[in-house]
Amino acid sequence: MSPALPPAPESAPRAVLRPPRLTRHGLAFVLLTALAGVLATVLASQYIFLLFAALLAMFLVATVHARLMLRGVRVRRTVQHPVFSHQPFEVTLTFTNDKWLPVACLRATDVPRANEHVRHDLVPEGFVPLVPARGEAALSYRARVFGRGWGEWSHVRVGTDAPFGLFRSEVDLPCPGRELIYPRVLPVIAQLRLEALFAPTEMDITFGSRGSDDFVGLREFRGGDNPRWIHWKASARLPTQLLVREFDSPRLRRVVLAVESRIGSLDRRRMLRRLENSVTIAASLAGTLVRGT
Repeated sequence: MSPALPPAPESAPRAVLRPPRLTRHGLAFVLLTALAGVLATVLASQYIFLLFAALLAMFLVATVHARLMLRGVRVRRTVQHPVFSHQPFEVTLTFTNDKWLPVACLRATDVPRANEHVRHDLVPEGFVPLVPARGEAALSYRARVFGRGWGEWSHVRVGTDAPFGLFRSEVDLPCPGRELIYPRVLPVIAQLRLEALFAPTEMDITFGSRGSDDFVGLREFRGGDNPRWIHWKASARLPTQLLVREFDSPRLRRVVLAVESRIGSLDRRRMLRRLENSVTIAASLAGTLVRGT
């Protein structure tokens, strides 16, 4: 696994930290604290006043903690290579905490960047229990994209309700990156015969035949040899035996696949669909030939 190459932005992006917002649990906690304060004032009870002070102190600690929780957090993305269209691949997000305060209960979402050539599948929300103070923690998930070209990501959205679930803190951590998406490869192509694959199309395939380029030397004629391989001039010098040309192995060593990008007078949508299908077939066939040679 190696990290994706980020694009070169004009200026370094900065983290966008949103102000903490009160959750439903936090709202209920505020009402409970206010009720305890009213009862402590009306009843002049020291025990209720002590309860009110404890609740208020807990609320103030949660307020300060929510503002400090996501500060000093960085993230980097690592993508498993290579990436093919329609096939799942693994993405790892590594969070680094630069401050003395640990970060707990992170919910992270990797946000892709809009692209007309590559469409990202739904990215699930990941969970990181704890990022220790001045330490790291990793989160891995499986992603999938459709199309080919450059798949891009813009940032990672991180949120947490720690420590008491009273506030929701969120930050958009800049993590620009892009990954080259290769054409879709169909494994079923490996089960087909080449003649059956090319029969219904206008494409043609020609295998190299034995010729002068494959000639490596002379040897004695053996049963089963093609009479056309007899080297008559050399055999004339040896009246008692025939010499035949010896060729290199007839295995297919090099194949060139050409895909025609102009497909008649079709509308743009149908033309692009047929082009993508042609690229998929060519990529699948190339993979099959590479594995078979």
